Amino acid sequence: MVLDLLILAVIGIVGGFVGSMVGLAGGFLFVPALSFMGYPPYMVASTSLFAACTNASTSSYAYAKKKLLTYSLALRLTIFAVPGALIGAYIADSISMNDFKLVFAIVTLAVAGITIIRSRLKQNLDPIESVEAVKHVLKNVRSHKLIIVYAACFFAGIVSSLFGIGGGVIFMPLLLAMFVIPVRFSTPVSLLAVAILAGSGLIIHTALANTDFLPAIILAGGTLLGTRMGTKTVIGKKIKEKNLKSVLAIMLFGVSAVFFIDLYFFPLIGFR
Repeated sequence: MVLDLLILAVIGIVGGFVGSMVGLAGGFLFVPALSFMGYPPYMVASTSLFAACTNASTSSYAYAKKKLLTYSLALRLTIFAVPGALIGAYIADSISMNDFKLVFAIVTLAVAGITIIRSRLKQNLDPIESVEAVKHVLKNVRSHKLIIVYAACFFAGIVSSLFGIGGGVIFMPLLLAMFVIPVRFSTPVSLLAVAILAGSGLIIHTALANTDFLPAIILAGGTLLGTRMGTKTVIGKKIKEKNLKSVLAIMLFGVSAVFFIDLYFFPLIGFR
């Protein structure tokens, strides 16, 4: 029991550090790790959401204090994601989870590839150095891009509800690929959206008495330490934009690999 809690704390630190830098909140690591440790599916989702919500909330607050957070964009993303999360809870028992995992793995692999390609391209755009510049970019986004983004946000809500991973794996590639917003400004938006989305899912799980708060608190405690290190790294510009995108792509490739391994080799995620 003590060893399990220590492992959870370490997982929380790693997930908090990496997640807070690239806007993923850590769910991509929490879910496979918890499943591998033998936690039942309902506890995997609720524990992951608790830690992801903690990580995303504290990270977005740290970025907000440095005036790097575009609140309006985060709220627009969650308006479409929360209904998806609610619907995801209802369709969980009626959809083939293996089919869904396959689709999600392919989509994640694709956006990882797109992220890598875009990070290698030189873009002749005005540099974005403030929240006001982000808002200016949003005013000029074409309507067809907005439709794609909002549809993807709805999908992110479903993903979050089914797997307990927060939705950052969808939000971050969207912000980078569709809006071309730098990682320093995309990450806070993604994290605030994840905080709201994960919080909504956690409320549902808690109402259903699915949450075991001891492992959840230990995991979340680890994320607080990791988050502090991760946000300082990004805010202090200790890692180049190009390298942050590479880290994001690696994380996305990792998520995709976990789902493919779960499907074709041995179970990691615990949802059937």
